[in-house]
Amino acid sequence: MTVRMERSADEPDERPAVDEPVGESHDVVLYPIFEGHSSHTFEIARDIAEGAGAKLLVLDLYAHSDEIVDESQRVARDLLATHLDDSHDVPVETHYERTDDPVDAVITVAREYETRLIVFDEHTPESLVHPLANDVPNRISDRVETDAVTVERTRDDRVSSILVPFAGGPHSGLAVAIAGAIARSTDAVVELFHVTEDDGTDASVDELFEQARERLPDGVAVDTWHLDRPDVADAIIEQSAHYDLTIVGEPSRGRLKRFLFGSVTDTVRSDSSNTVLVSRRSNGDPFNC
Repeated sequence: MTVRMERSADEPDERPAVDEPVGESHDVVLYPIFEGHSSHTFEIARDIAEGAGAKLLVLDLYAHSDEIVDESQRVARDLLATHLDDSHDVPVETHYERTDDPVDAVITVAREYETRLIVFDEHTPESLVHPLANDVPNRISDRVETDAVTVERTRDDRVSSILVPFAGGPHSGLAVAIAGAIARSTDAVVELFHVTEDDGTDASVDELFEQARERLPDGVAVDTWHLDRPDVADAIIEQSAHYDLTIVGEPSRGRLKRFLFGSVTDTVRSDSSNTVLVSRRSNGDPFNC
């Protein structure tokens, strides 16, 4: 475990010298902390970074109106002290950002550090959500070419099994890569799960599974399962109860159609009983492990 601290952006004189840019020797996984946070989401971000051989960058955001406190009282320091020890082989850097525009701050830091993946949690404050705008993770990932994953419905369980519903496409491909990183860090088993609403040919399903396997690192235990069911979302929700994590790709249909008709992902994220991660692939270089 390697930890490097940086102070707030408005206190440049007190920052330690930087020996090398973060992105030079490691890919970067970014975990931004808004007004609230989830310790379980931090652990998932830690495991993703460790499994991918990446550096974890913890961005602790606080408003100009907040009382200035010592770093030791900030959320990031508490998370590192509680959930990071020598059993985790992952370099970590913390960055403290005093800002009245946290969305823009995350975008700026993600670009500066050439971040490969941003890990969001469900505790994005409502004060940042405009009724006519997209949610915060989408607002950020729309403006920076960085893959993203949102952790929802967190449950503080040890991760030993991961369900990945896979239908092909970039978003579900990213879901497989994220599952592979977590599995490599936690020794979890990955279950690739494909549901068809009508009889799918064995050849096409086998091709899908082979495509997914190529995104997984060597040494990760993986099983595959194909199921014919009339309702894809119900099948995923039913099976998710038997796994610690379910990782699904963001729907490829447009947001207006999602608003009007819903989607499998939206149903799974709201009705599953376990922790659900939703991945969103960007147009930039893909996150891999």
